[in-house]
Amino acid sequence: MNKPFTYRGYAATVDYDNVDKLFVGRIAGIDDIVVFYGATTEERVDAFEEAVDEYIAMSRKLTRSAQRVSVRGLGRPKARLLD
Repeated sequence: MNKPFTYRGYAATVDYDNVDKLFVGRIAGIDDIVVFYGATTEERVDAFEEAVDEYIAMSRKLTRSAQRVSVRGLGRPKARLLD
């Protein structure tokens, strides 16, 4: 039902918020909290890619490595929906 999608080696999980009528997602498999949202599928994909790019850029600016996750390690049992 909710399959993670990937960009630049990062995966995301997405849920639909019925109240705000938005897809709300989070970069999966990292300790940092990086969220994104979009009203349409296209907006959510664009927002996810922008969130990943900004996360990597901010990590460089803070002179630390962006956390990496093995997308392979995010198999179905580990991928979770946002609460």
